Amino acid sequence: AIEFAVLLSLQGGALSAPPPPELNQAVECTLGVSCQVFLTPAYDSGDYPAGQLDWLPTARIQSQPNYGMNDIAEYWLLVTEEATDGGDSCAAGAPVPVFTCKGGRNLYNGVQMWENPRGQNDALGHELCINGASSGDTAPTYALCWADYSSQVFTRIGTFTMRGPKVTTSTCTMGKQCLVTLEGRLDGSDFDNSAVLVVKGEDDQVCINLRQDWQNGYTIEQANFNGVGVYARFNAPATSVSFDGTYRTYDLGLPMRTHDNQPGDANKHRVCWATSVDAFTVGTAAWDYNMRGVGVGAFSLYGPRVDEEMVCVLTLDCNINIIGNFRDSMPWNILLAAEDNCGSATIQLSGLTSAISAGLWQNPIAGIGGVGDAANDFSVSFGNPSLGEAREYYTCWGSDVTTFDGYAVRIGSLTMGGPTGCAAPSGCICYKGDDCVIDLKTVGLENEDLSRRNRVQVLEEGAVCGPEPTFADLSPELSERRVNGGSSTKFTIGKVKDGIANANYVLCWGAGLDSSIDNYPYQFNDFDCNYHVGQFQMLGANYRDMECILGLPCQFQLTGVGLTSANRVVILDESQDLTSCAALDLARFQHLETVQVDYNGIPTYSALQASGQSPHDTYTMGTPDGVPVNKDQPRYLVCWANAAPDFVTSKYTVPVGQLTIVGPVKKDVECTLSMPCVITLEGVRFASTNQLMVISSDSQCGKLNNPTMVKPTFKGMDNPRIVETTSATDEAFHMGTPGSAPLQPGQNYKVCWAHDPDPTQEADFRVYVGFFTMRGAFKFSDPACAGFEPGMDPYCIFGELCVIGSEPQQLNKRMQTLTGAVTNQIVIGVKQDECCRNALVPVRFINMQDALPWPNPVSGTAPNFETYDIKRPSLERPAGVEMPGSFAGTPGDYQMCWAHDPQAPADFNTALGTLQFRGPFAQTTACVLGEKCRINVRGFFNYYAAEDPPQPFEASRALVRHGSEDCGTRPNSVADLWQGFVNPSPNPNVQDISSDMASIAYEFATGFGGEPTTTYQLCWGFNPGNVDDNWHFYRVSVGSFTMNGPYEGQQVACSLGVPCTIEITGVGLRDTNRVLVASKVGGVCGSVDPLRPMLRAAMPGLKSPSRVINDEFDNKYDLGLVTGGGSYALCRVGQPRETCVGYHYKLCWSHGVDIAADGDFPYLVNFGTFSLTGVYGTYSVECFMGQVCSFNLYGLELNASNKVVVLEPHGVCGEDDPPVAEFDGLNNPSTALSAGAVHGASDASMQVTFRLGRVVGGRIGTYKMCWGYDPMSLAQYKGDVGPFKLLDLPIQEGCSVW
Repeated sequence: AIEFAVLLSLQGGALSAPPPPELNQAVECTLGVSCQVFLTPAYDSGDYPAGQLDWLPTARIQSQPNYGMNDIAEYWLLVTEEATDGGDSCAAGAPVPVFTCKGGRNLYNGVQMWENPRGQNDALGHELCINGASSGDTAPTYALCWADYSSQVFTRIGTFTMRGPKVTTSTCTMGKQCLVTLEGRLDGSDFDNSAVLVVKGEDDQVCINLRQDWQNGYTIEQANFNGVGVYARFNAPATSVSFDGTYRTYDLGLPMRTHDNQPGDANKHRVCWATSVDAFTVGTAAWDYNMRGVGVGAFSLYGPRVDEEMVCVLTLDCNINIIGNFRDSMPWNILLAAEDNCGSATIQLSGLTSAISAGLWQNPIAGIGGVGDAANDFSVSFGNPSLGEAREYYTCWGSDVTTFDGYAVRIGSLTMGGPTGCAAPSGCICYKGDDCVIDLKTVGLENEDLSRRNRVQVLEEGAVCGPEPTFADLSPELSERRVNGGSSTKFTIGKVKDGIANANYVLCWGAGLDSSIDNYPYQFNDFDCNYHVGQFQMLGANYRDMECILGLPCQFQLTGVGLTSANRVVILDESQDLTSCAALDLARFQHLETVQVDYNGIPTYSALQASGQSPHDTYTMGTPDGVPVNKDQPRYLVCWANAAPDFVTSKYTVPVGQLTIVGPVKKDVECTLSMPCVITLEGVRFASTNQLMVISSDSQCGKLNNPTMVKPTFKGMDNPRIVETTSATDEAFHMGTPGSAPLQPGQNYKVCWAHDPDPTQEADFRVYVGFFTMRGAFKFSDPACAGFEPGMDPYCIFGELCVIGSEPQQLNKRMQTLTGAVTNQIVIGVKQDECCRNALVPVRFINMQDALPWPNPVSGTAPNFETYDIKRPSLERPAGVEMPGSFAGTPGDYQMCWAHDPQAPADFNTALGTLQFRGPFAQTTACVLGEKCRINVRGFFNYYAAEDPPQPFEASRALVRHGSEDCGTRPNSVADLWQGFVNPSPNPNVQDISSDMASIAYEFATGFGGEPTTTYQLCWGFNPGNVDDNWHFYRVSVGSFTMNGPYEGQQVACSLGVPCTIEITGVGLRDTNRVLVASKVGGVCGSVDPLRPMLRAAMPGLKSPSRVINDEFDNKYDLGLVTGGGSYALCRVGQPRETCVGYHYKLCWSHGVDIAADGDFPYLVNFGTFSLTGVYGTYSVECFMGQVCSFNLYGLELNASNKVVVLEPHGVCGEDDPPVAEFDGLNNPSTALSAGAVHGASDASMQVTFRLGRVVGGRIGTYKMCWGYDPMSLAQYKGDVGPFKLLDLPIQEGCSVW
């Protein structure tokens, strides 16, 4: 802000208060001019001459203290805006005007002022402001206010005005006359020479410093808008050209470019104004304090940047970027001219247009710019040119123009890139099979960014370049190609092999998409090639199918364009793809006139050359009478080359047709055993006379010797066979249902074909069709229906895992199946005269592996289905029984019959060989207690040296266990079935196996303790090992096992004097059995231990040992009649003698067959106890004559029924009529008075008391006393008690008998 100061100049000494000025004074200054003004004091005084009022620059004011001023007058002067409401314009807070000073600093306004003591020799005052204000609002009239320094109360003393232009923004447009109009206090003739100058700068300060900078030699950046030095008509500077009382207009000329061609510097130029044009004259020597530049605002020149070199490309949108300085929504116009004459009324347009649609190309174009930044940088598009020349054009610009001369601004040149035609002479001519490169002439595409996306398209004859192109067939190459890398003219098509030759193809060109993208993802036909370059020729042979018939001459013709006599063909054997010549495998024909072939199919071959006569389209092949030996199908590929050497087969790349040889396609065929065999052939022109023959793979079709043609015989299959059904392209031969493969399954056979042969003439079958594979299971032995062949046929061992076809399990012969399937099955049947016939009888076994039934038929096991798991086969009881549809199996040989997918028993028609089951027959076995248990097990225990390795049965063992348990499961107990019984049996010795391997003897030793039973069974194991508890290896139940002998724990009792006949119970008792009574005091039954031998009972009358009474039960024994019970002294002891009655006896049994080492039968079985009761023997009884005869007898199990009889000494107890002694007074026989236990006895001894009466007569002497338990007759007094003595009384004095 400009601050105004007024200083009252004083003459003489300083006063403390200046005089006030007069009121209504008018002060006026001019922008950019030094201003001197005077204030008139309110009174005149000699001490106070008229003061001079000047403006003090800030620098001068700030430096005042340095002059040492003292005692000066002080006052305030203030310029304010006039109050609009009639108030005091000088009141506190009144607004002050804003002006700009040099350097951007503010002059003081309303601050303390001092007198300048230096003086200027000017009686009227001092000059304090040199250049004055440089800018500000010149329109208003301001108030001038004054105040004494001490009071600081301002009083309005007048007005203040500033002359000059107002600050405004000026604009001009390139190509149009530039007039700058200023507004302000510009009246007066002194402004007629005023001028403006546009300079580079961002604020008005550049105008304030302008004169001084020139004076000091600084570089002044005067704005240049014409582009060629200092333009005479523009910015020279311009003086006033008109004035209408408020506005003055200045003509700067016709601008054609922005300063330094930088249109982006909008608002970075300033308009400087001066009262005289001399202020802008560079090089003025004097420092004119009265003139300086005044900044009157910013200047903008609208228009584009020029001298641009632009590039567009045919077929792409022609977009150009316009960079410049434009006002918002400014209208513009751009024109593309053919010549460099922008601004001319006769401009010629470019002549470019679009072949697709007229709306796709516009020239000229008009539009309105954007707003803000978008107005200064935008893109415009002429459209997509596809017609016209590729050359250089020119862009002309104008703002809001309607005629060509309005396009005065030349933006620059525009090169329209693209092709100008084909490079002569063969840039657009190619031959099929040769490398094809299209070579064009181009302009404007030297920059790789503009050319690397370019491409060409070859279209059909008569097609139009552009959308939806009709592409020419250039197979296998594409009909569109991008430009070669590093080139803008060459396009490599490649080798056209399958495409169509044509001399009138249409060649189109396109520039590609977005050439600025480096990694452009090329896609075929992803944009249109709209530019028509011209004609393209593809010369060569075209494709057509040909045909020859076996036995007829073969000549064929080709079609094409530009064929010559240098053309050649080769015939290829293409087994997979009949459209490509890439394989280059020459066809091997038999017996061609032009090709010599040996029987290995190796040809001596030369290419076929075109005929020498125009049109050079005929080729002669020869006469084939057989299909190629290695041919997969009777069609061949004919490959063409323009001018290739005979044997350089890689040059023959153009397929020109399929050559068909009538007959079957080469085809490997196959059938599956047990399934209907239908051989189907494909080919051409089959006939109902065609026949097939299957031969061995090492034979050759139609060749009767070297080697001989071998025709195998298949079970169930006809060979040869006439066709069953036929058509032009396929035929079927129903060969039958094969049940055998004489040469084993596999690719061991060939199929030979004949068109119309004599079936008896095998040489007629000379057409080799392919290999014949018989799929299915391999047979083990040959012939498969014969007997078991060791080392070839498999076998199974009962109880062991048996997987047919698996090694090393069971060491079976490995089985093979060609292409096994989940449906494959084997049935195992009974051997019959005709194996694997319809009446096949399957065998049954039980499965010892799991709870499932034994599988028969059995399915193959994944993954190859070459093994058949028949689990752990074992005997089914009863074995050997034929039931409807099956047979309970036994050891032996069985037939294996195979089927691929059986639906009925008859489908198992393929014999594989013999399966042998080895192991024991089902049988019942028995042993006897007390004798060695040696079981002879009958069975099939074969093994053979040819088997690898042989599997003898010397490791087999047998185990006896309860019949309610399953063999192979955990038993309750088998260790102690019978004392002395070794269970399981040890391994048999070699001598235990019969020489015919039909039986094996297993010894369990001698069991002598335990119950006999019929509820046990014999289990068998092939190799259970020597650990006795390996019960799970004994899986085969041979049959029931009986242990014969007496039951244990039987108690037998006899009485003295009574016949002793015992009856025992047991199992399997026989008439050879014997019983022996032995004392428990001795050793165990049958013991021959000298330290404790068996102690046999030795009581009189006892029959021991005793043989069984031979009756139907064989269970009774007569042990005799014991008449003596042993002496009292020997019997009533802890270990009674074997002669005593008592309970200390046991019963020992022998089967009565085996003889022990001592020559007697081995009485090893203790089956119970024996007791003999009655009175003890050798007991002496005495009675005295004349006294009562009373006595006690001792023994076991005595009873009150017991009786005694006294016999004469010569009498024998138990006789029918013994001599009974007679005594007067005695009861003889006499019944016991009482019976009871012996008092104090610790054993079972009893006593029986007899009272015979008083003897009063009889012979004194010794008699015999006999005892009977409850005798009914004298013969029943069998027990010999001992002597009975009748004695006289001893003689005593004083005593007498009376």
